[in-house]
Amino acid sequence: TGSAVAGARVVAAWGDSAVTRTTHDGRYLLWLDDGLYDLRVESPGHAVFFTDDVEVVSGHATGVDVTLESEFAALEGAVSDSVSGAPLAGVLVTATWGAGASAVTDADGRYRVDRVVPGAVEVRYTKPGCRKRAASLVLSPREAMELDVRLLVLEGTIAGTVRTDGGAGLAGASVRARPGAAVAAAAATDGSGAYLLVG
Repeated sequence: TGSAVAGARVVAAWGDSAVTRTTHDGRYLLWLDDGLYDLRVESPGHAVFFTDDVEVVSGHATGVDVTLESEFAALEGAVSDSVSGAPLAGVLVTATWGAGASAVTDADGRYRVDRVVPGAVEVRYTKPGCRKRAASLVLSPREAMELDVRLLVLEGTIAGTVRTDGGAGLAGASVRARPGAAVAAAAATDGSGAYLLVG
């Protein structure tokens, strides 16, 4: 795309090696003795760049511009209700491989996660009120994998009464149900201490 690649590892080797990383604007600088060097540049999601016989001469700045070929993969698909088949909007789709990327399903339940580094990837699908799903994948360079998933929508109820240690109903108490980190349902107790959670 012509965009600068920050954080790429640059190695110049001739006997000993010199190593640096590119700055935010893709630039790099190595201080080297006279000689012929092998130059290697690598960054996650890109093909490795290699060239040999780069000549370095004292008093001269040797410039080697590098273009890294993108190998990022992508993950796309649809998320739907496992019972009705209706599309589910607002599902958080997270792909992790050390780093990570995420997307949220649209009104049609569709999602797309771009710039996924090829290799082993763990994908999680989460939405309050739904049972979580996870999948382990292996993505090839430049692959766009289609993965459709169905989530079970949790539609149960929980009812009860909150009482003080003296046995009296406690009004205004906050009651929450969490299937995980997210709150699936919440309610406050009434005057008698009773509550009803609908998931």
